[in-house]
Amino acid sequence: MTFTSEFSKKHKITIATVILIIIASTLPIFFDEKNKDNLFSKVIILVINLASLILLFWIILKTNYTIKNKSIICKSGPFKKEVPILNILKIELHKGIVVPTFWKLSLSDKGFIVHYNQFDDIYISPKNADKFLTELLKINPNIVIPTNV
Repeated sequence: MTFTSEFSKKHKITIATVILIIIASTLPIFFDEKNKDNLFSKVIILVINLASLILLFWIILKTNYTIKNKSIICKSGPFKKEVPILNILKIELHKGIVVPTFWKLSLSDKGFIVHYNQFDDIYISPKNADKFLTELLKINPNIVIPTNV
């Protein structure tokens, strides 16, 4: 079962701004009269900015969480993390841009911090949170979920 990531309005505005900045920083190289013969630098700038846009769109379009074979497979663009559901100890609700985890495979500032193993955690934001938690609890009913979730 696959769940897409929640996409907050704040993140939509931030991503749109970043896209505009990348495009705006790329356009002047084509109209620069001083360096019109310097094709190599134009190509380098174009390749870097195009790669940045591709990565950004890849993350936006391919951020999801799949429950399969007693694991959560979390994907966000080229980044992937697999979390064994039987190793999940606790799931906490978190709101805010600053998230105290290394892995943040999410498009929202509202989501879950999933604590697994002894010291590992990951931040995710499934769109249908209630169904997501229900599916996890079917596999591992020992997961501690605070009442505020």
